[in-house]
Amino acid sequence: MRIGTMAIHKLTVAKINARIREINELSYSPAAKNALVGDGQGLYLSIAKNGTASWLFRYMDHSKAKSVGIGSYPSTSLQKAREKAQVYRDSRTVGVDPVVAKKEEIKEQKLQQAKSKTFDSCAEEFIALSRPSWRNVKHGQQWTNTLKTYASKVIGKKPISEVDTDDIVKILTPIWASKSETASRVRGRIESVLDWATVQTWRKGDNPARFNGHLEYLLPKLKTKSKKHHAALPYESLPGIVKSLQGQSGMARYALEFLMNRGSHSG
Repeated sequence: MRIGTMAIHKLTVAKINARIREINELSYSPAAKNALVGDGQGLYLSIAKNGTASWLFRYMDHSKAKSVGIGSYPSTSLQKAREKAQVYRDSRTVGVDPVVAKKEEIKEQKLQQAKSKTFDSCAEEFIALSRPSWRNVKHGQQWTNTLKTYASKVIGKKPISEVDTDDIVKILTPIWASKSETASRVRGRIESVLDWATVQTWRKGDNPARFNGHLEYLLPKLKTKSKKHHAALPYESLPGIVKSLQGQSGMARYALEFLMNRGSHSG
């Protein structure tokens, strides 16, 4: 037997609107208070003191009162609220907690939303959100340009939830050795966009653009560039350097003279 097939519908649109007006007129009065009006079999309209209203399905679960939101009024009509409440009643007959059902519903909605979120759209949103914290306009433009040049042609139109390691390797391999600094920046920027999308629940799992413990084993090893130090000045050039310094002003001159004197004493 379906719970609620004999539900008594106590509300009408006229009754609802009249109750909202009544509460709204008292919004600035000390007597103002929230109201909860029932339609029957667990469906209620919660009306706040400021006149805003939303639907709730209320029920008891193991002697514990629970409620789940159905939507705001009037964007969710009385008829739609009744239909949704019946879905929750039906779920209870098969042992499904409406709160759990609601969470699954939200998860499915986010999954569908994620399918419409491409890498390009996520990158655009991330840059817009980050721009105020960046030091200058040029920095934001560099992000846009590098991602558009190197990433967009491979993953730009791809759903953010489907970007994987093969995609990242495909983007980076052609420039990893020839433009190592640019490649490193592109990788880091892709990683940031994917991390942000994960926090937004638009993708799951590890970040395929992560370098340590991941891409470092998939991309070619780069030779470490040895640091070149400036050659020491010949000792016989020292008098000319000192004379040149004496003709200059500023703290740099005195600092260099100090270092030269200290070096001569330590030798």
